[in-house]
Parts: sequence; C-alpha cells; structure tokens
Amino acid sequence: MASRLILLFCSVVAALFALEIGCRAVRGRYLLIHWPNLVLEIRESSARFNRTTMSEDPELGYTPRIGFTPHGSEIGPVGKHDAQGMRLMPPLENVAKRPLILATGDSYTYGAEVSEAETWPAYLQGLLRVNVANGGVIAYGLDQIVLRSERLARELRPDAMVLSFIADDLRRNELSRYVGFEKPYFVREGSKLVLQHVPMPPPPSPWQTLSFWERSLGWSVLLQTVLLRLDWPEDWPYDSVRVQPRGAGADVACLLMRRVAALSIPTLVVAQYDDVWLSIPGSMPEHRRLSAAVLRCAKEAGLETLDTFDAISAARGRDPVNNLFAPEGHLNAIGNQVIAETIAATLRRLDLP
Repeated sequence: MASRLILLFCSVVAALFALEIGCRAVRGRYLLIHWPNLVLEIRESSARFNRTTMSEDPELGYTPRIGFTPHGSEIGPVGKHDAQGMRLMPPLENVAKRPLILATGDSYTYGAEVSEAETWPAYLQGLLRVNVANGGVIAYGLDQIVLRSERLARELRPDAMVLSFIADDLRRNELSRYVGFEKPYFVREGSKLVLQHVPMPPPPSPWQTLSFWERSLGWSVLLQTVLLRLDWPEDWPYDSVRVQPRGAGADVACLLMRRVAALSIPTLVVAQYDDVWLSIPGSMPEHRRLSAAVLRCAKEAGLETLDTFDAISAARGRDPVNNLFAPEGHLNAIGNQVIAETIAATLRRLDLP
C-alpha cells in the first residue's frame, strides 16, 4: 500500500509538472527559463502604474496626476491629463465656454485604451457642440464616483452632469483597496452614510500584500491559468481588500443617488456594461439587475436615467464581426461613439443642458 501511495503521489506531481511546463510553453520561451513569483510581479507593476499616473488623495484615495503624459505614441490604459487632473479633451473651436457638461464615472468614462478624441465624453462634445469636462477615473467605485462628482460640481459649477457606472462599481463599494489602490467606502447607518477609511494610510509594499499561498504558489503559471478561468479568488492576482459583505455596495446606492440629487444640478445617470456580461455565460442577468437597481434609485431621487444595454446590443447585432470592446475589456472607439450618440439623443430629448 505504501508503495502504491508513493507511486500515485509521484504520478500526480509528474502530471502537474508536465502541465506547468505546457502552460509556460504556451506563454512563451521567457517563462520556460524564468520562474518568478507572478503575483508579486503583477502587483509591483500595478504599484508602479499607480505611482506614475495617479496622485494620492486623502478623501478619494487617488486622482489622475496633474499634467501626466504617457511616454511613447502607443495607446495604453491611460491618456494625457490636463492642469486640473482631468482627462485631456480635444479642443472645441468657435464654441462658448458655457454651457458646460461634467462627465464623471470610472474607466469607461475616462476612456481607458483609447485616445483623447475617442472617449465618449469627447464624442459627446462634438455631437452637442458644447464643452464637456471628463472627470472619469480608472478603477473607481460608485462611492468614489459620487464623491468626485460632488467635488468637481463645487469647483466647475457645470450646467448639467452625466454620471456613468458599470455593475462592478457596486462591488468596489465593498472594498477598502482595489487593484492596489487605497479607497474610501461608506457604511450605512439607518438613513445616513458614514465615510470610512479616511484619511487613508499609505499603500503597503506589494510583498506585504501576499498571503502565504500567494508567496508559496505565486510562481505557478498553471495555478494562475486555472484561477483566472474560474474567476476566483476575487481579483486574482491583483491586490484588493474586502471590508463589507457582498450586497452592501448595492445597499448604499439609493443614498448615494440622493447625494447626487442634493447637488441640484440636472443629472443623467447612465448604466454602461463591460465585456464580462458578454464573455462569462450567465452574468448578464445579474449585471442588468444591479444596473436597474441603481437606475431605480436615481429615478426615485429625481434624477434622469439611461440604460445603454439596448444600444450596445443593437450595435453588435448590426455588425457582430466588429467588436465594440478593446483588448482589456473597455469600450473601443466604436463602442464609445455608440454610447455618446445614445447619451446625446437623451440629453436633447430632455432639453439638457
């Protein structure tokens, strides 16, 4: 029996090693020679990205670094930032400074993976022939989107506002750190929201964020491949910290929408959709449910609402070969143009701004 168990153990180890070599061979020659801790490498790269492109903010966690310009001409996840720490917008000639529309949201508003002229706020500016300020920030939760909207509303005093979100922004409400970014979060106490994790501590070093298993098995390409396919654990291999139970992020949505309504600025709340609802079977109903819940809260607070699901679905139906998403899952130029046209039509119907 002992010999059989030893033989079985050796067979399993040999099979796993063969699968590991196979996964590395598929990824390229480099990983056949080098065996680094992949989780640590990714988190160190994320930390460098955060330090380079963002500035720490005691209330919001981080904001786009003022005057940042990416090196090289290749379009990456981030673009140029202006003197106010906003995504740079293409110039709009022969148009008065007012009215001004403020666009806020996450990376889908910011326009990750596209140039300045290919974000939906840029297309919206051209369609309406009015100035649009792009206040979107990569990796923000709905809590941060609302806090930044409040700040920019005070600073810019826009004539109208378009607040965009995706369903995953509600999950981010439940975290105190998301993909290496320290962030605030709200706790609901009756009918009030209490801001937590403010001011924020400095981010820990990537090595300090590794669990025992990430330190021990982070080198395995096979394990990383399996976990990424299973979409487990949460945000593998990036660094995120959950501090509230699942569902708490959606529970504060109505109170967040009331804060937006308290600004007394004509506001359109827009639900967008990432590529997850297309790539993961069965995820679409949950994404639509969460989006509908936020839009319902916005409407109850007296805000205007727009669900872009039908517009995106129709655009894919007209040209299913032409994908609307960029390689990392954000909307590409075509997808952003569809969003801008849908928002423009709604703003015209509402006579805004």
